[in-house]
Formats: sequence, structure tokens, C-alpha cells
Amino acid sequence: MLSRSAARVASVEFRHLTDGPAAPEQGGEIVLAQAQDGAWYVQEWWMRTPIFARRPTNFRGPLALGLARWRDELIGYRFRGGIARLHTGRSSPDEV
Repeated sequence: MLSRSAARVASVEFRHLTDGPAAPEQGGEIVLAQAQDGAWYVQEWWMRTPIFARRPTNFRGPLALGLARWRDELIGYRFRGGIARLHTGRSSPDEV
């Protein structure tokens, strides 16, 4: 996202490209902030990664498992992220 008032990048959204199984919503976002001294830092980030399960496509009972063809099935997403607290040099991070 481009901040119109300051004409600078405020966040970056990204998507993962993979040679493996496709997951349409894999990606994430990085939110940038500027400290009082002008330095830029990552204020917040998150990413969404797919969870796959290997499933047989032609399952016909337990004895046929050795002959089964397998495919990866998207069963959900895992979310990870974090928020940075900028320490300004005060005696305690709680005073920020």
C-alpha cells in the first residue's frame, strides 16, 4: 500500500509461487513504520502457508493401498506473524 499523504510505501503484500501443489491464498503482508529518527522497521508481519494431506485417489480397501495413486489435498492454512515494539531507549519497554 502506498501512503498518499507521504508518498511512501506503508505495507507490502506478497504471494508465494511454488513448483509443488498450488494453494490460492498463500502469502502474507509486511507493514512498515518509520521511527522518529527516520529509520524504517518492520512493525507487523504475517504469512499464510498451506497445509496439505496426502490422499489416495483410487482407494478400494486396505489391501489396495500399496497400489493407490496419491495426490496432495489442501486441508487448511497456518497463520504466523508478529508485531514489533520499538524500544525508544526509555528505562522500561512498558513505558513505550
